[in-house]
Amino acid sequence: MVTFQVWYYPFSFDEEDAVKCQVKVYKEGACIDVLEFNEILDEKKLNKIKQRIREQHEVCTRDR
Repeated sequence: MVTFQVWYYPFSFDEEDAVKCQVKVYKEGACIDVLEFNEILDEKKLNKIKQRIREQHEVCTRDR
């Protein structure tokens, strides 16, 4: 099962190139990836990213 932890960095809004959102991807309790974005992800964008990652890891699991 793939789970996510999403962090927003509100004090970075003043800096154009600062990381504003970080998504940590966990599989079976272990962190397998960390994605960083220079924009605030709205719910629609975040859900698309999560779905894509779930699909990638489900395929990997089925291929074993």
